Amino acid sequence: MENEPFLLLTGPDLTAAQSFYDLCKDREIRKEFLGLEINSIDAAKSFLAKQTDLVGGKLSFFRMIKIAYNEDPNFHDDAHTTLIGFISVFEVGTGDLFRNGGINHNLAFAIAGQYRNQGIMTMALNMTIEALIGYKFNFISALVKSDNTGSEKVLIKCGFDKAHSIDDTSTFVRRLCMPATVYNSTFLL
Repeated sequence: MENEPFLLLTGPDLTAAQSFYDLCKDREIRKEFLGLEINSIDAAKSFLAKQTDLVGGKLSFFRMIKIAYNEDPNFHDDAHTTLIGFISVFEVGTGDLFRNGGINHNLAFAIAGQYRNQGIMTMALNMTIEALIGYKFNFISALVKSDNTGSEKVLIKCGFDKAHSIDDTSTFVRRLCMPATVYNSTFLL
């Protein structure tokens, strides 16, 4: 009897460049991530390589979301996994710093169309939150365009609060290790 598929978060994997390139062709992902110019397998490899090189004081947290189909949950290989999305925490640029209320790190996530509205991203984001708590993050934020109601719903299900809105973008935050009183007085006005 075959085991049920399970969700797996892995670091950047250059062997998955083809799958990452295919994922980035998704129309909704391209719409949300205008700066993610993955227009070839080489561009996908270059992007993934940069995610592994962001060290030495700079924050780098990039996880590939995969569904694993093998019988042993302690072993996974490319032949038995399917890349379905990604989650990233990154430093924001100067323009986003203003829109993000001065918060200099942001969370971004994407999932392939056929896996949306199934609770998979909520599960993956909750797994990521647990990892970030383990890394002693005080809080995490995410910018969401006003027309992206799916991402807003995921963030709310994962315990994020809407902190503020400017133009067509809202900032959501979630307390991780920060004391509740500090978080509430800082973000929940």
